[in-house]
Amino acid sequence: MKRACVAILVLTAIFGSVRAQQKLVDEVKISINVLNPTVDTYKNALKKLQPALTANATKDKAETWFVAGNAAMGIYDMNVNIASLGKSDNKAEMTTALLTSYDHYIKALLLDTVVLKDKKGNPKIDKKTKQIKIQTKFSSEIIKRLGKHAGDYLNMGFNRFENKDHENSFKLWQIHEKILALPSVTVLPDSVMGKISYYQAINLYYLSRYSEVPAWIEKAQALGVENKLQHDIVIDCYNRLNNSEASVQAVIDAWHKYGDKDINYAKILINHYIEKDDMPQANVLIDNVLQAEPNNDVVMNLKGVVTEEVSGLDSAFVFFNRAIEINPDNTDGQFNVGRYYYNKAIKFKQDHPRKMTKKQKKQLEDLYREALPHFEVAYRHDKSNSALRDALMNIYYQLGDGNKLKEIEAYN
Repeated sequence: MKRACVAILVLTAIFGSVRAQQKLVDEVKISINVLNPTVDTYKNALKKLQPALTANATKDKAETWFVAGNAAMGIYDMNVNIASLGKSDNKAEMTTALLTSYDHYIKALLLDTVVLKDKKGNPKIDKKTKQIKIQTKFSSEIIKRLGKHAGDYLNMGFNRFENKDHENSFKLWQIHEKILALPSVTVLPDSVMGKISYYQAINLYYLSRYSEVPAWIEKAQALGVENKLQHDIVIDCYNRLNNSEASVQAVIDAWHKYGDKDINYAKILINHYIEKDDMPQANVLIDNVLQAEPNNDVVMNLKGVVTEEVSGLDSAFVFFNRAIEINPDNTDGQFNVGRYYYNKAIKFKQDHPRKMTKKQKKQLEDLYREALPHFEVAYRHDKSNSALRDALMNIYYQLGDGNKLKEIEAYN
């Protein structure tokens, strides 16, 4: 008898809790359906409903989440009304309301599926489709409400994007795209969707989600949105991901489309082909660039690098020398011209291992003096080049310039 009483008390407590939670949902439902509600009406309702969202008695009911979604959307709608009266709305609060309402509505949709059963308790089967018959109660209204607010998710996404709130901008536009897939929702033109896809790529870029960016750029391009910055973003993403193969391919794509507007693509590819020891391909690109920009000192120097690799330093000298004629501050060009004369001096010394005549000494010193100003310019711009520093120290030693030698030694 005692056990039976305990069982009755437990059941009473359980049913009491169930009734309490359901009563809470009903009370909130009534509170948000009053005339002239305010933002606080919906905020208080959503706050009051929180226990029901986790209670076993109500958390798995579609109605609970439907009411919660309505309360959250009410916060947004009231802010819109405030703005329409010329008063200041709360964009951060509106953003949270849109995100929260969508999450709650989706949970309601997932739970809003009731299997119809026959008198024996078995699922009813549709004679035409042969599928189990189901019934929904809130789904139609949820889809209608989300569809009605599709533009709000779109516009708030733009607002967050302009305010550099890239995380919420991405979420809002992602939700907007999902809403467009719902039945009876008007789909936007490709031009608009392409623009959003492009901005989504930028959102992801600023969120450091680099691996996801290229797919969104491709999506934007497929929808007709194409610009140079897209390619630069993709290249940078692959570089940050240390994916050199994909980066080079992205540079090639950019070069084909915008090579006439940005010579840097060619420079990157030239360096790539030089590193891969593909001198013919590098040379083709170099000649293309120099044809368009004959006074490009950087590429002219690279022409010398490729020529030296194929035919030697003597053949490359003319290009190195032309590079510093165009731009005397071209560090690599100055180093390479200096290297040309310095190597000649070293070769001359090797060819005269015995004591040199006065004339031969002068010839050697003249070669060192030819190299010296070029090395000094290069060293002024780049003191990290150890080979350059060692060559300069040797020249000062050979020419007996102790003061300059001490300056370099003191710096190091």
